[in-house]
Amino acid sequence: FLGYYMNNDWSSLGLWVANATPYIYMEARGLYNSPSRLKKNKEDISRDDRAMYYFGWYMAAAGGLPLFIDSYAHTYLYRASYYSGDTRLLGSNLTAAYLSLVSNGGGMFYKGQRGWGYFYFHLNNALLYMTIRESSVPEYYDEATGAYTKGDRNTDRALIYGGILTVSKIIEITHTLLTGTDLECGETVDEYIIPQPLFSFDSSGSPFFGINLTLRY
Repeated sequence: FLGYYMNNDWSSLGLWVANATPYIYMEARGLYNSPSRLKKNKEDISRDDRAMYYFGWYMAAAGGLPLFIDSYAHTYLYRASYYSGDTRLLGSNLTAAYLSLVSNGGGMFYKGQRGWGYFYFHLNNALLYMTIRESSVPEYYDEATGAYTKGDRNTDRALIYGGILTVSKIIEITHTLLTGTDLECGETVDEYIIPQPLFSFDSSGSPFFGINLTLRY
């Protein structure tokens, strides 16, 4: 939030609010309704309760990194496009690959490719959550005995989602490495050649005439 605010990047702040709000809700709900709290209240612990708890810790520790990168990289790339300001942290394919590996969409945000960044951010977050969910073991409170009984984890589904997530991450890293950094500025103009008469003087002061060709590209 501070990155967008300090750079007066209001449109990007609006995108952040729209895209981050569901994850902030999941993080808050998961950490608040922790398994220990539910057990203290003698409530059932569903697969989603446990998954949201683990996913909440992931979002608190590393899940928000891609949007943090976007909040600064977008402005830094704009400055680099107009040669204003020091941007030594940008321009490294190694850094882009590392950010793609440790976060969902981070490498694309680093390169200024916001659309692809949000695409991988949502896709891989969803796959990660489903992998955690299917790996989680639900627990049910038995009022008669005052004890909890454990359910079964969906191992096969967890492996399927985990495999899809692995393939998606490989595609994301490869795509990031093959994608250029967004450093465009100004307006695109058509190429043209303009012939012009030329009149000048040589080093001895003698005049000379000719034709000058101006190429715009």
